[in-house]
Amino acid sequence: MSEDLYKIYRALSQRARQDADSPEKLAMKETMKFIVRRKISQDAMLNAAEELIRLENSIRPKVRTFFALRVKDAIVSGKYCIEIPYPILHRWKDSASQEDYIYIACSSQKPNQLKLGATTMALKKRESSYRYKYGYQIQIVWSKKIKAPFLHEKLIQDQIESFRVAGLTHGDSNEWYFLSKKSLTSYAEKFSSTISND
Repeated sequence: MSEDLYKIYRALSQRARQDADSPEKLAMKETMKFIVRRKISQDAMLNAAEELIRLENSIRPKVRTFFALRVKDAIVSGKYCIEIPYPILHRWKDSASQEDYIYIACSSQKPNQLKLGATTMALKKRESSYRYKYGYQIQIVWSKKIKAPFLHEKLIQDQIESFRVAGLTHGDSNEWYFLSKKSLTSYAEKFSSTISND
């Protein structure tokens, strides 16, 4: 029996609506939307599924139903379908050119560290929602508006994993890196162009 990936997208979308202050749940929704909405290679689908797993693990104590491994297993086995209702498909086609942000941020609470992130929010709203969630302020120092920002973020993270800050306290973001602004911006510029925006 095949897994309908659109139904998983709908479940993740509902989860994100119910907890609008969770950037991880929003990122899961947008990553799943990337999988079901765009015609992409199996490798790109698997990269997105790995990002779903990472995001779901970061909120594991807060959710009862897990989807990410189901998505990956379905893609690996080829036993999946994407049954998007026609009205939804039509609406998505109308907004196919919409772009969202990948960004780099700093904080006075994190000396010599920078955060890499992706968001569908306005950047000022992302800064304020981060403070609400984690209890300290960030300042976005670089951003780029692109399609599929969460997948671009994953590509960049894969390249800079060795610079990730280890030993972060429970409940904090793990997307902080010991890199200069120049170095991280260089990675972001390079790898945010590796997926076609067509």
